[in-house]
Amino acid sequence: MRLSPLASEWLRFFIVAICYCLSFKGLLAPFNLVFISVSEGKGARGLLVVSAVALVMCHAWVCHFMMSMGWISKKHVAPYWPIAGTITGIAALCWIPIGAFLVSGDSITPAGIIGSIELNIMFVAPSVLLGVVLVWFHLRPSSSR
Repeated sequence: MRLSPLASEWLRFFIVAICYCLSFKGLLAPFNLVFISVSEGKGARGLLVVSAVALVMCHAWVCHFMMSMGWISKKHVAPYWPIAGTITGIAALCWIPIGAFLVSGDSITPAGIIGSIELNIMFVAPSVLLGVVLVWFHLRPSSSR
């Protein structure tokens, strides 16, 4: 069964909306990190690191959003968006624990980092899975599009 173009766009929009709703806590994470860091009066160095992590996270979400809009309308975005989104998304998932430990003041341990990464992936898992589909869609050769 083949969907009409309009039904296909609505289905894709619905999938993106569901993923963003389920990943809402992850969408707010960069702002939450900075807000907590400022409200707890962390030093300039801690705020600088947390702000850098937050900017990387925001860039990953902007790339994800650009790819989502292209996927919904079946228009391929420039290769920059999937490549930069993949790099910053992976970096954000790995750096979030460092920012979280700086905000909380706890010592950084390998077990704590792994636990934090697992927790953060849980919050953004729907969008990470959608991101895999988006990168595949936007980077595959034009002959198979």
